Amino acid sequence: MGTLQVGFETLLRGFDPEILKQDSCVAYGLWPDLSLCYVNRGWKEFASKNGGDSDISSRWRLGSRVLDAVSDELKIFYQNVYSQCFSYSKPWSHEYECSSPELFRRFEQTFFPLKMNEGLLVVNRLLTETLHDPAEHIATSPDEEWYRNEAGILRQCSNCRRTQNIGSLDRWDWVPEWVRQPADATRFVLCPSCLDSDYAHP
Repeated sequence: MGTLQVGFETLLRGFDPEILKQDSCVAYGLWPDLSLCYVNRGWKEFASKNGGDSDISSRWRLGSRVLDAVSDELKIFYQNVYSQCFSYSKPWSHEYECSSPELFRRFEQTFFPLKMNEGLLVVNRLLTETLHDPAEHIATSPDEEWYRNEAGILRQCSNCRRTQNIGSLDRWDWVPEWVRQPADATRFVLCPSCLDSDYAHP
């Protein structure tokens, strides 16, 4: 089942438990106040495989407010989604990218209101996982001269993981080393392309 707070298991009754057991399923649950109350095994395993173990304990503890663990731009998007799901009691979904330095990955994220809006289940399902196309992801060296702005900040898209080139602000480069380990003083944002394609407000 995973790790959950008292009371949430009751809300999951009627939801197909086999879905939550699938290797490609990464899921978490929220109370109406948007505090984290459930993570499945797939969620923990995905984080572990992608270097997120320490992040889990500090940013994603059960009881923590989920919006406190995302960037400001994503916070606005998710606040709107959560509010819509609770207001209309209808599932909603979108696709997004979550790639590693070596693998291109896209997921479908679906939000399920549970039992008269007493909770919300968020299910992330893997759609695509392939090696990066070298023509699409031209690797760039981590030369901070080209990426750190006058304020000392690097801007990296939290969706496609590309980093903004300060020599041409509409250019976002693929820097694998910073996908593996973000540089100091990195600010996670959404690049214009990802904002339009994956994070348009519902």
